[in-house]
Amino acid sequence: RVRGDMRPFGAVLDDAQKNADAALKEELEEGGDLVRLGEPGWKDRYYQHKLGVGMGDDEKRREVAAEYVKGLCWVLRYYYGTNEGKALPNAGVPSWTWYYPFHYAPPASDLIGLVRLEKACRGMTLGEPFSPLMQLMAVLPPQSAHALPGPLRELMTTATSPIADFYPTTFKQDLNGAHAAWKAVPLLPFIEQDRLRREVETAKTALRDEARARNRFGPIYMYVAPEDSLARELWALAEANKHLDGYEITRIMREPEADRSLALLLSPYHS
Repeated sequence: RVRGDMRPFGAVLDDAQKNADAALKEELEEGGDLVRLGEPGWKDRYYQHKLGVGMGDDEKRREVAAEYVKGLCWVLRYYYGTNEGKALPNAGVPSWTWYYPFHYAPPASDLIGLVRLEKACRGMTLGEPFSPLMQLMAVLPPQSAHALPGPLRELMTTATSPIADFYPTTFKQDLNGAHAAWKAVPLLPFIEQDRLRREVETAKTALRDEARARNRFGPIYMYVAPEDSLARELWALAEANKHLDGYEITRIMREPEADRSLALLLSPYHS
């Protein structure tokens, strides 16, 4: 706050944010609108400047569309997990390793004929999820490395780290038609899973017991009073689906005076 400024603190913050947004927008728009949406040739320019696809590279364009459709399939299978009313083999998470390998979606007009892209939804490899600490390393910026144990923190913050390129301290942002800085697309590098796993496996040998405990998958508990109808529904649902995704289910009943609850223990992964 500037001395003598008697406005409410919230108003001061709003002005500061607007000034920051304006400064960033000016910086980001120095190159002008390279796509010029709606003008002749806009789609070629979109692919070239947003997706790095050269003019006339129809095969690469189909790859972008196929990966985008695969993402739609991933979401649908995760939330619905059925096909024509039948449970799919990998209901729930269809793949722990798949990701959309581009920063931008394809133009909607290139998704015409989705039936031809049906094969994009097949053949997803289930794989294994990241361990808890590895997941943090995949999503946190280096400024948040303090949330990780020392050996892993160094991988994120040391310039000589084998994976230092995953954690740039500066990066480009693209407003992409938006009018606020927080809506910009951060052009960050994609995490290479094999490299991350390899370095974490090497570094975790130096972890203390407390950090090792943090890095294990724990069970998920659901507690419901046994007289509640939801308890019977949950147990029936769990019994009917216990074959999915390797879940182990344990029913725990306690004496009423100790704990009037029914617990479903869902523990899909062990370490």
